[in-house]
Amino acid sequence: MPLFKYCKKEHNIKTSSGIFLGTLDLYKEIENHEIADTGEGQFFFNIKFERNTKIDLDIANLIFHGVARFGEGKRVFLPGYVNAKVKNIKINKITDEYVEIECAESEIHRTIQNSFIFCMSDQDEPKKVFDGYDDFWSIPDHKISQFASKISRLLIENLEINDIKLQPNSKIIKLRDINIRFEHGRVRYESRNLVFNDQIEYNRNRIIDTLTNIPFIKPEKFKNENEYRFVFYVSDHEKYIEPKLKSILLPNNIFSNIVA
Repeated sequence: MPLFKYCKKEHNIKTSSGIFLGTLDLYKEIENHEIADTGEGQFFFNIKFERNTKIDLDIANLIFHGVARFGEGKRVFLPGYVNAKVKNIKINKITDEYVEIECAESEIHRTIQNSFIFCMSDQDEPKKVFDGYDDFWSIPDHKISQFASKISRLLIENLEINDIKLQPNSKIIKLRDINIRFEHGRVRYESRNLVFNDQIEYNRNRIIDTLTNIPFIKPEKFKNENEYRFVFYVSDHEKYIEPKLKSILLPNNIFSNIVA
Protein backbone atom coordinates (compact mmCIF):
# COMPACT_ATOMS: atom_id res chain seq x y z
CA MET A 1 0.00 0.00 0.00
CA PRO A 2 1.42 3.45 -0.88
CA LEU A 3 1.98 6.18 1.68
CA PHE A 4 0.37 9.60 1.38
CA LYS A 5 1.59 12.96 2.64
CA TYR A 6 -1.28 15.39 3.12
CA CYS A 7 -0.17 19.00 3.00
CA LYS A 8 -0.87 22.51 1.84
CA LYS A 9 -0.37 22.97 -1.89
CA GLU A 10 2.71 25.18 -1.38
CA HIS A 11 4.38 22.41 0.66
CA ASN A 12 3.96 19.64 -1.90
CA ILE A 13 7.39 18.03 -2.39
CA LYS A 14 6.83 17.93 -6.17
CA THR A 15 6.62 21.72 -6.45
CA SER A 16 8.18 23.21 -3.30
CA SER A 17 11.86 23.89 -2.60
CA GLY A 18 12.30 21.58 0.38
CA ILE A 19 11.03 18.82 2.63
CA PHE A 20 10.28 19.70 6.26
CA LEU A 21 11.28 17.43 9.15
CA GLY A 22 10.22 18.20 12.70
CA THR A 23 11.46 16.65 15.93
CA LEU A 24 9.65 14.95 18.77
CA ASP A 25 10.22 18.11 20.82
CA LEU A 26 8.62 20.28 18.13
CA TYR A 27 5.36 18.33 18.16
CA LYS A 28 5.19 18.53 21.96
CA GLU A 29 5.09 22.32 21.69
CA ILE A 30 3.57 23.17 18.30
CA GLU A 31 0.56 25.48 18.43
CA ASN A 32 -1.51 23.63 15.81
CA HIS A 33 -3.80 21.65 18.11
CA GLU A 34 -4.65 19.11 15.38
CA ILE A 35 -1.09 17.80 15.17
CA ALA A 36 0.30 18.80 18.59
CA ASP A 37 0.99 15.89 20.94
CA THR A 38 2.48 16.85 24.30
CA GLY A 39 3.27 13.21 25.05
CA GLU A 40 5.44 12.54 21.99
CA GLY A 41 8.26 10.11 22.75
CA GLN A 42 7.13 9.47 26.32
CA PHE A 43 5.79 6.52 28.29
CA PHE A 44 4.63 6.04 31.89
CA PHE A 45 4.71 3.09 34.28
CA ASN A 46 2.48 3.13 37.35
CA ILE A 47 3.64 0.48 39.80
CA LYS A 48 1.69 -0.53 42.88
CA PHE A 49 2.25 -3.86 44.61
CA GLU A 50 0.31 -4.09 47.86
CA ARG A 51 0.95 -7.70 48.76
CA ASN A 52 3.68 -10.31 48.42
CA THR A 53 4.20 -10.89 44.69
CA LYS A 54 6.71 -13.00 42.76
CA ILE A 55 7.80 -11.54 39.41
CA ASP A 56 10.07 -13.11 36.83
CA LEU A 57 13.58 -11.65 37.30
CA ASP A 58 13.84 -10.36 33.73
CA ILE A 59 10.41 -8.72 33.90
CA ALA A 60 11.25 -7.02 37.21
CA ASN A 61 14.42 -5.60 35.63
CA LEU A 62 12.39 -4.31 32.68
CA ILE A 63 9.75 -2.67 34.84
CA PHE A 64 12.34 -0.95 37.05
CA HIS A 65 14.88 -0.35 34.24
CA GLY A 66 16.94 2.74 35.03
CA VAL A 67 15.70 2.77 38.63
CA ALA A 68 16.83 -0.52 40.19
CA ARG A 69 18.56 -3.71 39.13
CA PHE A 70 17.90 -7.13 40.60
CA GLY A 71 20.50 -9.89 40.22
CA GLU A 72 21.97 -10.55 36.78
CA GLY A 73 19.38 -11.77 34.29
CA LYS A 74 19.16 -10.67 30.66
CA ARG A 75 20.29 -7.12 29.95
CA VAL A 76 18.23 -5.08 27.49
CA PHE A 77 19.35 -1.75 26.04
CA LEU A 78 16.57 0.81 26.27
CA PRO A 79 17.40 4.25 24.88
CA GLY A 80 16.30 7.52 26.40
CA TYR A 81 15.91 8.91 29.90
CA VAL A 82 14.17 7.85 33.09
CA ASN A 83 12.55 10.06 35.71
CA ALA A 84 11.16 8.15 38.68
CA LYS A 85 9.17 8.92 41.81
CA VAL A 86 9.71 5.97 44.14
CA LYS A 87 7.39 6.18 47.15
CA ASN A 88 8.46 2.83 48.52
CA ILE A 89 9.90 -0.49 47.47
CA LYS A 90 10.55 -3.46 49.72
CA ILE A 91 12.06 -6.66 48.38
CA ASN A 92 11.80 -9.91 50.29
CA LYS A 93 13.89 -12.16 48.10
CA ILE A 94 15.90 -12.22 44.86
CA THR A 95 16.77 -15.51 43.13
CA ASP A 96 18.13 -16.38 39.69
CA GLU A 97 14.56 -16.74 38.49
CA TYR A 98 12.35 -14.27 40.30
CA VAL A 99 12.04 -11.25 42.58
CA GLU A 100 9.68 -11.43 45.53
CA ILE A 101 8.26 -7.95 46.15
CA GLU A 102 6.57 -7.31 49.49
CA CYS A 103 5.32 -3.90 48.45
CA ALA A 104 6.21 -1.18 45.97
CA GLU A 105 4.73 2.08 44.75
CA SER A 106 6.46 4.06 41.98
CA GLU A 107 5.80 6.26 38.97
CA ILE A 108 8.35 5.83 36.20
CA HIS A 109 8.46 8.24 33.28
CA ARG A 110 10.49 7.20 30.24
CA THR A 111 11.43 9.70 27.52
CA ILE A 112 13.05 8.84 24.21
CA GLN A 113 15.92 11.11 23.13
CA ASN A 114 14.86 13.90 20.78
CA SER A 115 14.91 12.72 17.15
CA PHE A 116 13.77 13.87 13.73
CA ILE A 117 10.46 12.47 12.55
CA PHE A 118 8.52 12.55 9.30
CA CYS A 119 4.86 11.59 9.23
CA MET A 120 2.78 10.18 6.39
CA SER A 121 -0.46 8.21 6.21
CA ASP A 122 -1.33 4.78 4.88
CA GLN A 123 -4.93 5.73 4.08
CA ASP A 124 -5.97 3.67 1.08
CA GLU A 125 -7.72 6.69 -0.45
CA PRO A 126 -6.30 10.23 -0.63
CA LYS A 127 -8.50 12.43 1.50
CA LYS A 128 -8.18 15.51 3.64
CA VAL A 129 -7.05 14.56 7.13
CA PHE A 130 -6.49 18.04 8.56
CA ASP A 131 -8.23 21.35 7.98
CA GLY A 132 -6.28 23.53 5.56
CA TYR A 133 -4.51 20.64 3.86
CA ASP A 134 -5.64 20.76 0.25
CA ASP A 135 -3.00 18.64 -1.51
CA PHE A 136 -1.01 15.43 -1.19
CA TRP A 137 1.84 13.42 -2.64
CA SER A 138 2.65 9.74 -2.27
CA ILE A 139 5.35 7.07 -2.19
CA PRO A 140 4.86 3.56 -3.63
CA ASP A 141 5.24 0.85 -1.00
CA HIS A 142 8.33 -0.64 -2.67
CA LYS A 143 10.18 2.68 -2.38
CA ILE A 144 9.52 3.43 1.30
CA SER A 145 12.93 2.25 2.55
CA GLN A 146 14.64 4.08 -0.32
CA PHE A 147 12.89 7.27 0.74
CA ALA A 148 14.11 6.85 4.34
CA SER A 149 17.67 6.23 3.15
CA LYS A 150 17.64 9.41 1.09
CA ILE A 151 16.39 11.44 4.06
CA SER A 152 19.22 10.01 6.17
CA ARG A 153 21.76 11.04 3.55
CA LEU A 154 20.31 14.57 3.38
CA LEU A 155 20.49 14.92 7.16
CA ILE A 156 24.19 14.01 7.14
CA GLU A 157 24.82 16.48 4.32
CA ASN A 158 22.82 19.38 5.76
CA LEU A 159 23.19 19.26 9.54
CA GLU A 160 25.84 21.53 11.03
CA ILE A 161 27.97 20.98 14.14
CA ASN A 162 26.02 23.62 16.04
CA ASP A 163 22.77 21.81 15.24
CA ILE A 164 23.52 18.86 17.56
CA LYS A 165 24.25 18.47 21.28
CA LEU A 166 27.82 17.15 21.37
CA GLN A 167 29.29 15.78 24.60
CA PRO A 168 32.69 17.15 25.72
CA ASN A 169 34.42 13.83 24.92
CA SER A 170 32.63 13.31 21.61
CA LYS A 171 34.58 11.77 18.74
CA ILE A 172 32.67 13.86 16.22
CA ILE A 173 35.00 16.33 14.51
CA LYS A 174 33.02 17.06 11.38
CA LEU A 175 29.43 16.34 10.45
CA ARG A 176 30.36 13.56 8.05
CA ASP A 177 31.43 11.61 11.15
CA ILE A 178 27.83 11.28 12.34
CA ASN A 179 25.57 8.36 11.67
CA ILE A 180 21.83 8.46 11.03
CA ARG A 181 19.89 5.37 12.05
CA PHE A 182 16.27 5.22 10.96
CA GLU A 183 13.17 3.20 11.72
CA HIS A 184 9.80 3.36 10.04
CA GLY A 185 6.45 1.75 10.52
CA ARG A 186 2.78 2.19 11.32
CA VAL A 187 1.88 4.09 14.46
CA ARG A 188 0.08 2.13 17.19
CA TYR A 189 -2.85 3.89 18.79
CA GLU A 190 -2.89 2.84 22.42
CA SER A 191 -2.32 4.14 25.93
CA ARG A 192 1.09 5.54 26.87
CA ASN A 193 0.56 4.26 30.38
CA LEU A 194 1.14 0.75 31.71
CA VAL A 195 -0.07 -0.30 35.14
CA PHE A 196 1.81 -2.96 37.10
CA ASN A 197 0.25 -4.49 40.17
CA ASP A 198 -0.27 -7.82 41.90
CA GLN A 199 -3.42 -8.55 39.88
CA ILE A 200 -1.84 -8.57 36.40
CA GLU A 201 0.27 -11.16 34.59
CA TYR A 202 3.15 -9.77 32.53
CA ASN A 203 4.65 -10.78 29.22
CA ARG A 204 8.34 -9.93 28.82
CA ASN A 205 8.19 -9.70 25.02
CA ARG A 206 5.21 -7.33 25.13
CA ILE A 207 7.01 -5.03 27.58
CA ILE A 208 10.16 -4.98 25.43
CA ASP A 209 8.09 -4.36 22.32
CA THR A 210 6.39 -1.41 24.02
CA LEU A 211 9.58 0.13 25.40
CA THR A 212 11.47 -0.15 22.12
CA ASN A 213 8.63 1.38 20.11
CA ILE A 214 7.78 4.45 22.19
CA PRO A 215 8.12 6.86 19.21
CA PHE A 216 5.48 4.81 17.38
CA ILE A 217 2.84 4.93 20.13
CA LYS A 218 0.15 7.63 20.11
CA PRO A 219 -3.21 8.04 21.88
CA GLU A 220 -6.37 6.81 20.19
CA LYS A 221 -7.61 10.36 19.60
CA PHE A 222 -5.12 10.53 16.67
CA LYS A 223 -6.35 7.27 15.14
CA ASN A 224 -8.02 8.94 12.15
CA GLU A 225 -4.56 9.94 10.88
CA ASN A 226 -3.58 6.32 10.09
CA GLU A 227 -0.03 7.53 10.53
CA TYR A 228 3.03 5.85 9.09
CA ARG A 229 6.09 7.33 10.77
CA PHE A 230 9.79 7.68 9.97
CA VAL A 231 12.15 8.28 12.91
CA PHE A 232 15.76 9.42 12.34
CA TYR A 233 18.25 9.08 15.20
CA VAL A 234 21.54 11.01 15.11
CA SER A 235 24.51 9.15 16.62
CA ASP A 236 28.32 9.09 16.73
CA HIS A 237 28.14 5.36 15.86
CA GLU A 238 28.15 4.53 19.59
CA LYS A 239 25.79 6.91 21.40
CA TYR A 240 22.75 8.86 20.34
CA ILE A 241 23.13 12.62 19.88
CA GLU A 242 20.13 14.90 20.27
CA PRO A 243 19.51 17.68 17.76
CA LYS A 244 19.26 21.22 19.10
CA LEU A 245 16.98 22.08 16.21
CA LYS A 246 13.21 21.79 16.48
CA SER A 247 13.00 21.30 12.69
CA ILE A 248 15.02 21.31 9.50
CA LEU A 249 14.20 22.03 5.85
CA LEU A 250 16.04 19.66 3.54
CA PRO A 251 16.49 20.06 -0.24
CA ASN A 252 14.08 17.87 -2.16
CA ASN A 253 15.86 17.50 -5.50
CA ILE A 254 16.66 13.80 -5.08
CA PHE A 255 13.13 12.43 -4.77
CA SER A 256 11.86 12.74 -8.33
CA ASN A 257 12.16 9.00 -9.00
CA ILE A 258 10.41 8.10 -5.73
CA VAL A 259 7.38 10.32 -5.18
CA ALA A 260 4.16 10.33 -7.15
